[in-house]
Amino acid sequence: MDEELITKENLTKEMLKEVFEAAYMDVDIDEDGDICVNDSIRCYLYLPKSHDRILMWCSFGTNEEATIDDCLRAANLINKHYAIVKCYVNEYEGGRSFRFNYDVMIGTGLTRRSLVQIVRRYCSIPRTALSEYASTLM
Repeated sequence: MDEELITKENLTKEMLKEVFEAAYMDVDIDEDGDICVNDSIRCYLYLPKSHDRILMWCSFGTNEEATIDDCLRAANLINKHYAIVKCYVNEYEGGRSFRFNYDVMIGTGLTRRSLVQIVRRYCSIPRTALSEYASTLM
């Protein structure tokens, strides 16, 4: 894999797609223009206008019996025990979900290899965290 640094000056959706394709990851750009990476979960990547970070997120719906208090308690435990991700409860008409976020800061540059490793690590966390702290809510 080419080790050209990813910087906020050269960061584009197309570049990210190429990075993940070169790492043999399942990737596409969805109808909203977000980058979708499938690596054990479907993870979305979003670029803010500043290009100073890559925002990653994924979402998992709860079952109908899951109360907001139970969901918030589980999210708090996940946030307490998992340092890499932020978890919160998203409420919408008809239900709620757990949403996991992580911001990859670009700083002075990030290697392509490092980005792939970060995304793979991030994708490995949500299912494990939910099975550990919210299995009865899913």
